[in-house]
Amino acid sequence: MIARTNTAMGGLIKQFEKGYYNHAAITFSDDLSRLYSFSRYYVNTPNVGGFVVEKPARYLSEEEPTPIKLYMLPADDGDYAKIRKKIDGFAKNRKKYLYDTFGAISAQKGKPKKIKDAYTDVTFVAHILEMKNVYTVEQLEKALEHYRVYTGTLQKYLRGEYECDEVYYERQSIGRVLYGTASHFARLAKRSLFDK
Repeated sequence: MIARTNTAMGGLIKQFEKGYYNHAAITFSDDLSRLYSFSRYYVNTPNVGGFVVEKPARYLSEEEPTPIKLYMLPADDGDYAKIRKKIDGFAKNRKKYLYDTFGAISAQKGKPKKIKDAYTDVTFVAHILEMKNVYTVEQLEKALEHYRVYTGTLQKYLRGEYECDEVYYERQSIGRVLYGTASHFARLAKRSLFDK
């Protein structure tokens, strides 16, 4: 799934990437009840993120509809098991993974520098699907176009049936936001400079 989210960070990503959509995720269910991606952890921590299991409510806005595109890729039992195993590995080791903020900013300029255990939502999806040279939502959209099964709004697709994402909407204190942001960028910079 790719989506145009209605957040300030989403708007920033749209500006950097110069595309219409700004977020990507993988799901195994038609109802989109669990989406796997790299994103912020909480609604008010735009610069602190990593591997997340999202619910569709995270994408919804009261002000505007949320445009999405859904893709369905063919997979035999072996492919499916391989993809599930990869995602389970991310889930079991989620603390070591970081959202690659540097990669998100530099993706439009070409191939961003790979940082160990750091992904954007797009590079995560590309990694899981074993796609090469895909760094922006626009590149992902073009690569998957043949598999598109739905274009419209998330609200229309869900028909009002979705579960709230309580954890995502837990607002963090300003102290936790500031500490988390500083820690996130320090870990990302350290990996960028020293980890190969």
